[in-house]
Amino acid sequence: MALVIKEVSENSKFLELFSKAAHPYSRAVFEIALIRIWKKHSGQSESSSRDYFSDFIVSCGNRRLSDDLAKALDIFIKEKHAQKLGKNLLIRQLRLDLSTSARNNFLDSIQKITLSCLQTPYPPKGHWIYEEAAAYNCWKDWIVSGHQPDSRIPRKPLLHINPSNLQLVVHEAESCIIRDAADSSIIAVVMRNFCGHPGVLSWVDEVICDVVQEKKSIRLEDPGILAQIGYSAGSRSASKFDWVKNLLTTRLSSDEVDALDFSSSSVFALFWNMCKASLPQEIIGDFCNFLEANNICRMDRVGNSTNNLNPLGRYVVGTGENGVYYEFNGVEMAPPAGVFALNYSRATHSEIQPHKFALSWTTNRSPQSIGGHFYTSSHGIQIKSASNTLVVWQPKDVHGTSLQVRNPDDPNPAFIQTGMAIVTSNRLPNAWKKYRDTNSGITQLQLELQGEEVDDTPDTYPTT
Repeated sequence: MALVIKEVSENSKFLELFSKAAHPYSRAVFEIALIRIWKKHSGQSESSSRDYFSDFIVSCGNRRLSDDLAKALDIFIKEKHAQKLGKNLLIRQLRLDLSTSARNNFLDSIQKITLSCLQTPYPPKGHWIYEEAAAYNCWKDWIVSGHQPDSRIPRKPLLHINPSNLQLVVHEAESCIIRDAADSSIIAVVMRNFCGHPGVLSWVDEVICDVVQEKKSIRLEDPGILAQIGYSAGSRSASKFDWVKNLLTTRLSSDEVDALDFSSSSVFALFWNMCKASLPQEIIGDFCNFLEANNICRMDRVGNSTNNLNPLGRYVVGTGENGVYYEFNGVEMAPPAGVFALNYSRATHSEIQPHKFALSWTTNRSPQSIGGHFYTSSHGIQIKSASNTLVVWQPKDVHGTSLQVRNPDDPNPAFIQTGMAIVTSNRLPNAWKKYRDTNSGITQLQLELQGEEVDDTPDTYPTT
């Protein structure tokens, strides 16, 4: 390591990278340089089990350093300390450190509503729904006579929502936990201002916007984009478990694709841990039962191996503050599959997923937008869409998202509404079992997905 230290101390670019290595992305670039230098001087291959950065730090502490390297090390140590303080503050702002009692107190503060199940679900299944005549005027031709990507799917009628047929409207500033009157089970949860850090919310939304512009939508018959993230069961005609490959073009380099995937899995890991910290155990326990029963891998782009069943991993969180990122290590990664959405609407429908609940987070909504509200029909509920809103629902219940007022033919529509959801195809567990049974120990298969089909949407936290 002495020759590595010497080369770093004599290179101004390496010194600058090292001084900034308290930040995850700068550290990643510096580690790549370290490994390259080490291989050059040692003549040995890279070891996947060795932490070259930590070895470099330890070696610096055991010898006399040049003035330039000593200065860079001092800057790194101070930045590392500042990062720790900033990270601890961030954890509190995101409610990631809630104890069980603190979480219960938080949940107790949310309005509770009890509703009886409707004899006839409203809005009914199999309808495009809208609230305003302007939305009808935008979409009538597209729905009634427009091009169908799959002509086998029957066209669905339009339905103007009659508010008098609803039992409950959850307005934009309202949070609530809604339970069934018969058995007290949770029907839906709505949490406004879900993310307590505006910069993090902005970063999450930016990641979603960047990714959906590069991905194929898995629901071509629906308005907007619904892009699958994480692991897939493959197409129905060729079921294979693998990390989804659904880019629109091949213009991105492999490094750019890896960066998009890592950002995506980081956003989902953050979302999952925020949900774990804030939601009732009835909901989180449902997902944990699914994960444990299937012994299925997590959405981990860093440890992207179907042979790696460790639920813990690494992700970063951006704050929107001059490129400041915080790294979280040894924390639970998200369930294996999810979606990002842009301006997405879908007719009322239901589906079976391998867990009872689904989780969605609307990260941004244009204040002037019309439509795009969520409905769950079993109890006649309308949930008004708003930025920074968490919604939990049961996918088996009839549900849908109303049409938005926008031009269906605009190739570059404004970003009216964006969000993400943790949802899972009911085919994924069997695809996973088949993969594990037939490919255990074999290098992960590479699959370029075409027309992927999937069921759709819409306690101490470690500080190391």
